[in-house]
Amino acid sequence: MDRLTDNLVAVNDKARVANAPAVIYSGLVGRVVAVFEPHTEADPLGIAAQFLVAFGSAVGSGPHVHVGETTHYCNEFLALVGASAHGRKGDGLRVALRAIADADPGWRSDRVLAGLSTGEGLINAVRNSGPSSESEWDPGVDDKRVLVTEAEFAKVLIQATRLNNILSATLREAWDHQDLGVLTRKDALRATAPHVSVIAHSTTADLLAHLTKTDAANGFGNRFIFLAVGRAKLLSSPGRADSAALSVLVADVQRSLEFAQACGEMTRSDDATALWDAVYPELTRDFPGIIGQLLARAEAHVLRLSMLYALCAQSKRIEEHHLRCALALWEQAEQSVLEIFGATTGNILADTLLAWLPEDGTALTTTTVRTEIFSNHITAKELSTAIADLKAIGAVTVETVKTRGRPVQYISRTSSDNSSGSLRPVQWCAESAESAITSLPCQHQSPVDGELGGGARTSLARASGAPQNNYAEPPSLASFAASAEGES
Repeated sequence: MDRLTDNLVAVNDKARVANAPAVIYSGLVGRVVAVFEPHTEADPLGIAAQFLVAFGSAVGSGPHVHVGETTHYCNEFLALVGASAHGRKGDGLRVALRAIADADPGWRSDRVLAGLSTGEGLINAVRNSGPSSESEWDPGVDDKRVLVTEAEFAKVLIQATRLNNILSATLREAWDHQDLGVLTRKDALRATAPHVSVIAHSTTADLLAHLTKTDAANGFGNRFIFLAVGRAKLLSSPGRADSAALSVLVADVQRSLEFAQACGEMTRSDDATALWDAVYPELTRDFPGIIGQLLARAEAHVLRLSMLYALCAQSKRIEEHHLRCALALWEQAEQSVLEIFGATTGNILADTLLAWLPEDGTALTTTTVRTEIFSNHITAKELSTAIADLKAIGAVTVETVKTRGRPVQYISRTSSDNSSGSLRPVQWCAESAESAITSLPCQHQSPVDGELGGGARTSLARASGAPQNNYAEPPSLASFAASAEGES
């Protein structure tokens, strides 16, 4: 990568960081980011999301919410997507794990595992006790918590497509908190009540190359929260977090963990229920193509994120503020999916067709498409499916013209604009200006300059309808360190 491209990536990453709503960094999540943010180039959004997933792993299977006959727990799957060198995803993970590792050393040393290759390997990490051919008795694993980190998500996607590999099915069942098992082995593997969380990293190119339409359609892809992240700033000598501030943070995390681990069933407050009822139709709205498939579990992810925000605040009840935090984070996930997959369908033939259609809107006949683009190596059914997939996302216009003989079908590229970076109506989950002022933790004066952090200014601008500068400086997170819980 040359210097010009390098600088462009840095500018775009800075804009991304500046536009993340400050409400995401509420309470304990914000304090974690604040302690480490001055000493890392990692995206604050990535730090916050990875901390939440890791916190949910360390919490275990105690906290839960019933939704009809389905029970949701605090385990989540997260995939951070960015440039391999510039995303600083790995550094963000180390930062996110630090305070939890100090608060629960046993979890960090024994229950954080690297690498996903087979479903059997994952089940083995949380297996029950039972007879074994290698010894008279396998004591199994008592601690059913496990956080699996995968630095190359593409490897998981490749493994999931191999014949007889049960990794995809096992991960789907693990996200659902179902019992896991493999009965085809000589020693049957079973795992009861596993609490599996996943943090994976990928480049955009690898994700687009290896996340197949099947992965999206069968429920594997939509069990992950996808977040596009980038380098927040340049630090030639990052330094380390202040030891005193870190000690205070670890104590805070430990108290929240102890509270959460003793927590059972969770409920929503009346205000949170009213907000949930208001946004539920939007959360469950269908979208076409691979984007819709990857966002099909929006309501489930928002529920679990709201549980995590509440537990970080040592609350057994999900308050409206916790739900707003979760909605803001999910909004970033939706924008990320739109950014990453907006020009794709998951159908390689459809994506090839779109890539070759003239950008000026010139129409091609299906005969021309079949002969000139695909060299007659495509069936009529495959071409029809490809065109339908492109129509579903509004990427092409199809017109049938009657002739004296057979009707002629013309295909042209549309000029659809997804530059807004949002699938939802404007302000669909945003707070009013008044509530934003009273609830954001960064309303407190910054110990540095006494002003609102950049993220708070951005969020307030969104809530009030004021114009935004997409290339503003990244939000000042120093004020979060001295902040109390936003809802307390």
